[in-house]
Amino acid sequence: MNKVKLRISGLTQQYDGEIVLNGVSLEIFEGELVVLLGPSGCGKTTLLKSIAGLVPIARGAISVNERSIENLPPQQRNLVMIFQHYALFPHMSVRENISYGLKVRGVDKIEMQNRTRIMLDLLKLGEMEDRSVSTLSGGQQQRVAIGRALIVNPDVLLLDEPLSNLDERLRLEMRGEIRRVLKATCCTSLYVTHDQDEAMAIADRIVIMREGTIEQVATPDELYRNPISEYVAEFLGHENIFPVEVSGGRSVLFGGSFSVPGIASGRSKVLLPSECIRLFRPEAAPPTDAETADLRFEGVVEGIEKLGVLKKYLVRCPVGIVRVTDLNRYAGKEFEIGETVLASVDPGSIRTLR
Repeated sequence: MNKVKLRISGLTQQYDGEIVLNGVSLEIFEGELVVLLGPSGCGKTTLLKSIAGLVPIARGAISVNERSIENLPPQQRNLVMIFQHYALFPHMSVRENISYGLKVRGVDKIEMQNRTRIMLDLLKLGEMEDRSVSTLSGGQQQRVAIGRALIVNPDVLLLDEPLSNLDERLRLEMRGEIRRVLKATCCTSLYVTHDQDEAMAIADRIVIMREGTIEQVATPDELYRNPISEYVAEFLGHENIFPVEVSGGRSVLFGGSFSVPGIASGRSKVLLPSECIRLFRPEAAPPTDAETADLRFEGVVEGIEKLGVLKKYLVRCPVGIVRVTDLNRYAGKEFEIGETVLASVDPGSIRTLR
């Protein structure tokens, strides 16, 4: 296990008497890329600014390499923050922008040249080093901003929605580039976004925030497959959430019984991931295996959304609308609006939510 690079303990922040961060605690390991994810107003950027020293904290502790920094001014924390607006120097070239931090620190000229050359090559900007940054595309400017931040070897790099000013095509391209560069430099990074796909694509771990607190911390795969709460599930785009009654650790849905881990009795909510539901025409459904019996129910297709490689069916059944995601490649298997279908759910794919 890598050592803890950044430790946040009981961090509380408030503005005008209103609590914005409420006892946030988090550990980030050396070389890890952690993404703060949540809706606007949940405290993501405030947490980033508190770590950077841009706003004073009410209570709590922040340490880097086990060294307390919460009372240090920003310039003494050896952290670098990249904002939505890159704040590049328009009168300087790409090379001059990237090497600026080394220059103000008085780094030897030869060393500065060598480190700048390495960073230019890493960022694939070598052929543009003499160009003014004002002539670059948004994605190229983003790479310059990252290079300028990384070249000074910060203990932690803080990124506040760095892709928000780019169009969709560039966002997709740059999120892969950002991960590549940060992992190549083994830079410990904390990255803020409200875009679920962006977070899933680049993060080692994701921190879901809610109203100034941390709701769940997990790897992208674990987070998607096992959200712990209805809030997390809905924020990640899951839609098939149903209330159930639990008795003896089991519940009934669609007429079939299944296990509910961790709950002996009472009411709960369960999630059926849309991609774990299979649709059949009733006459073509495979026989049920008695030992691993799936849950089955009939419904009527009420809507179809074709999203490129995916199709989403809206199926009305006795418990309401169930959404089913399928690959858009089996032309012969397509269902029509108004058609009666048989849906099959593997009980092992059902997730219990708090």
